[in-house]
Amino acid sequence: MGLTDQDLILALETVADRLGSEWPAELCLVGTAASRVQGVALPVRDIDLLTRSRAAVDRFAEAMEGLPCLHPPELLCGEVQYFCAFEVRGVSVEASTVEIPEDGDLSEVRGSGPWTHQVQVRVGRHTIPAVALELRLATELARGRTDRAEALTAWFREHGETELLRRVLAGVVSPPETASSPPESPR
Repeated sequence: MGLTDQDLILALETVADRLGSEWPAELCLVGTAASRVQGVALPVRDIDLLTRSRAAVDRFAEAMEGLPCLHPPELLCGEVQYFCAFEVRGVSVEASTVEIPEDGDLSEVRGSGPWTHQVQVRVGRHTIPAVALELRLATELARGRTDRAEALTAWFREHGETELLRRVLAGVVSPPETASSPPESPR
């Protein structure tokens, strides 16, 4: 069973409160939680935050101090992902880097994409950056998750096409699941 909207909002508000007065620019909400806060009806199991650096993961972990630590900051996946996870109001909140070089801007977690193509989303009393839905769709298509891709496609049918969506659908995207990509976060 996935998280309710209230579970998601309360966990994100708690994270935001612990991070300080402004959400750090070095953290971007990715994964299904990013889709959900933008209005796409997808099941969410956890909250994934992409960071620009290992130091940002460490700062996140320091801010979560006192909460149950599910996974301390550590290098994973052959040293291409620096990862940590904490339980926040019963929700696993994970922060990580993805340290695989990428020149393009159409990957949800690599290259300039998550930092160039993001939207500011109001979550409770906070505004946080979330990766653009077009990049979420690219991820789900590349991973063959048709149920999730269909939900995102339905959202675009209702809200309209963008140039970024056309680029993603044209196949310019580099799939996030390749031999050199890290697997999904450990559970």
